[in-house]
Amino acid sequence: MEWDAPITVWEEHLKAYSHAIKVRGESTASRSELSKLDHEVRNFGDAARRRDPESITRIELSKIVSWKLKRGKFRPRLQKLADSNTEKAVTDTSSRAFSYVKKGDLTKALKALEELSGIGPATASAVLSIVCPSRCAFMSDEALAAAPALNGRVDYTNKAFKLFQEDMISKSRQLEELSPHKQKWTPVMVENAIWSSITRKQLDNTENLGSKPKRRKVGK
Repeated sequence: MEWDAPITVWEEHLKAYSHAIKVRGESTASRSELSKLDHEVRNFGDAARRRDPESITRIELSKIVSWKLKRGKFRPRLQKLADSNTEKAVTDTSSRAFSYVKKGDLTKALKALEELSGIGPATASAVLSIVCPSRCAFMSDEALAAAPALNGRVDYTNKAFKLFQEDMISKSRQLEELSPHKQKWTPVMVENAIWSSITRKQLDNTENLGSKPKRRKVGK
């Protein structure tokens, strides 16, 4: 999907996100139950905001990492590293990160979460996107490649994170202004629409390749 695609195209792909998640989850055994997990992690934000101070638990972090891996490239070692963090480390570190978000410093929030084992910029952005969807989007490969400021680069650095979030926030505001239905858009919704668009195209290509008839070998 083009960055400057009409609002109707963006709305179409956002609407198809749940279906894309469902089909993606059915594509391989390692991605099973992705649809259920996607729904579950999106409720973690409300749970985190009800806590004083705001924080996520060790189990919630584990499930966010699992969601990230099932949605993209599966790396078992990353899950093990994330699961090695203690409950206190996760709650204390996430609480500090969310306090930085309230102060408007997403970069400090990202760096705080990176102190946890197995948590790099992409995974940290996933945590922030779940708890702060109006301020931060997940740095998925698909969305990074689409962000104009990164010129197609899939770059997992703190500098790229800042440029990426600026693009996601700017696009969400633009889409909100263009929406004929006055639909509210957030950076997370922008990322969801991009991911849906690219994932659906990949799945369609896979199905088409699988349906091609095999060529008959001469003399066989």
